Amino acid sequence: MKSFLFCILFIYSFAINGQNNQIYGYVEYLTEIQLGLPVFAISHLHFNSYKSNFIEGKFSEPDVASNINSRLEYPETIINNQIQFFTNVRERKIFKYHPVQGENFLVEEELFPIRWKISNEIKTILGYNCQKATGEFRGRNYIVWFTSDIPVPLGPWKLNGLPGLIIQAEDLKNKINFTARRISFSNSKTEDGNLVIEKLTNTRKIPIKEYIEIIEKKEREEVSRIIATLPRNSIVKDIKFTGREMKLELIYEWE
Repeated sequence: MKSFLFCILFIYSFAINGQNNQIYGYVEYLTEIQLGLPVFAISHLHFNSYKSNFIEGKFSEPDVASNINSRLEYPETIINNQIQFFTNVRERKIFKYHPVQGENFLVEEELFPIRWKISNEIKTILGYNCQKATGEFRGRNYIVWFTSDIPVPLGPWKLNGLPGLIIQAEDLKNKINFTARRISFSNSKTEDGNLVIEKLTNTRKIPIKEYIEIIEKKEREEVSRIIATLPRNSIVKDIKFTGREMKLELIYEWE
């Protein structure tokens, strides 16, 4: 409980004082997802002291030389388009930009307060002293390593809220993994251009609950379309809607 309260106080202290000591940086993450066929991507996090933009890369099959897309095994995206997550800890908001079948969704949600438990275990990653923390987020339990050497409450994807940048994160079942490969900094505000949501055009802004309903409907339609293309008299067994077990988020707070 003390660790959780410390994290909350840390975030609010950044909101008040962050403008005086701005940090601008960039992280390259290796993102590995094993929800069905294993896939990986090189993702990018642009950040300042209180907000970030996590740009998801193009997912490909491990150990395959070509860029064959296997994203259908990770069905949050119906087609392979770049997804971005904009986090703002001052405004307590996350926006997800998701192009799907010709429509650009801008999904709004409240910043979820992950109840991190910080341990005394430490290790060095990319030359930074990192501390271990564990927390549960929407049905999955995560182990993360953060560094107070980079005092920003941000990290990959929707993981945030610790007194330092999250450099590595994985769920307990080893299905999801984010590992920083490179970190760099800027002495100017050049990163701000990457953090502006307004640069996204022709978007449809919707709340996350409506977005989940739309995406799950599209996925059911896609499964039905695939089944309909099978030869007549085909025997179909063990085909089911992929559902939440194939996603990073298993359950939502309103459910």
